[in-house]
Amino acid sequence: MLKEARQCVESYFSNSSAEKNYIKLLDLVRSTCNDEWRNIKNGMIYRIYDRRDKQDAYALKTNEKIAIALVNIAKQQDKKPKDISIDSITDIIGITIVTHYHDHIDFIANKITNALKSKRIICQKPKKIEKNGYHATHIVTTSDMHEHRGKSCEIQIKSVLNDVWSARTHDLTYKPLGLMDPRIKKVFEAFGDALDAIEKQSALLREMIEEQWRSEFYWRNEVRKELLESIPVWSIHGKIAKRIKDKIDREKSRYQFCAITNNKLQNIFKSVDHLEKKSPREAYIIRAYLALLRGDEGEIEKTTKIAKDWMRGAIELLQSKKIDEYELWSIPLVLLACDKFEDAIESSDEILSRSDLLTEYSRAAVKFNKADLLLWNAMQHRPTNDDELEKLKTEIELLIADSKILFEKDDTPYLDAIGMIEVIFSNQPSKIRNGIRNIQKASDNASTEDKRIAEATLELHSRYAWRRLMEIEAKQT
Repeated sequence: MLKEARQCVESYFSNSSAEKNYIKLLDLVRSTCNDEWRNIKNGMIYRIYDRRDKQDAYALKTNEKIAIALVNIAKQQDKKPKDISIDSITDIIGITIVTHYHDHIDFIANKITNALKSKRIICQKPKKIEKNGYHATHIVTTSDMHEHRGKSCEIQIKSVLNDVWSARTHDLTYKPLGLMDPRIKKVFEAFGDALDAIEKQSALLREMIEEQWRSEFYWRNEVRKELLESIPVWSIHGKIAKRIKDKIDREKSRYQFCAITNNKLQNIFKSVDHLEKKSPREAYIIRAYLALLRGDEGEIEKTTKIAKDWMRGAIELLQSKKIDEYELWSIPLVLLACDKFEDAIESSDEILSRSDLLTEYSRAAVKFNKADLLLWNAMQHRPTNDDELEKLKTEIELLIADSKILFEKDDTPYLDAIGMIEVIFSNQPSKIRNGIRNIQKASDNASTEDKRIAEATLELHSRYAWRRLMEIEAKQT
């Protein structure tokens, strides 16, 4: 029967158009998958490949493997190989999509099948294959286009670990199982199943980490919003700026969640654009307020540019005593609220380079705010080099030491800062615990008007502090 099948395969592919049409279908399926790879966010897909990437640039299964597949189908249908269509073999060509995580497979399968249907490629229901230690999801696709109608391409979707395992065992596992020692077969199955279990556990671990990130991201945003609300520069607002902010506040949820094309929102933007021409010192903070409310990165970028441009003019205006000092040192705080750490630190340094224009209190405010900026940045990007870590710690401590005038009446910010220094820079659990106590004390001591930002800051800093404590204790056990 195999001899007859070989003759059928050889005869079928003696027509050069048969192979060319399979390759055309393969290219169409792969290009469609590549398009979806670019469209799918969050790096779900690790790579996409076909046989040309792995087997000496030959796109199709070998004639021998096709003949064996033909024999198997003939036996199942109780027919002769010559009575079976070669096109009924569904994996003559194939694509492999490798995902970073096991739990992304269903989402990717859905996206791919929807994209292929729009190209007149019929997709069977995805089928999970879990056999002999092999774990993947297969999708059989069949063309309904004239040049390769009826021909199929099999898509395999598997995780990185399962892809590596199947690649390592391909030649052995594709041998007829009857020729394999049952003990070896069991070992293959055990290894494959163990890797699949690890894959699922890693997906669970990723979910836990992402949940923690989302939680901390939420509290970072809350602190940024409260920080923006508390900045003293709000007091400079004239009638137009106050009217715009009041209008936003009256329908805050509308402006937060409505589409960018919403007429009321567009009117707000037009009002801010108009205000920017007359008074950039007022417009940039209104724009920041709206950008943070909506989480609009485009507006945040505009705010950053306007704030930096305004600062250059503000230094000149301060020099001629046409503005108050706090208007200048509020600029880095607005940039911090916009999550622009580098711009905020750079603007702080620029202001400090003209510290001769500032009173002692304002100099202290700028220095303390810079120390706070460096602490915020270190929370997210803690230096791994010991020398860099010590250098950063020293810089922060010196800035805080130069800011003592700020804490004569209220030591709340100081307690929080020294608490975070211990949490970020210490590797001793006892010091980190002491840092946590100082962070808590800062929140307890906060004045009524500062209570909202103090509570949001406490939540963010406490989450980071306890996580860091657990990491240190885990390393020491």
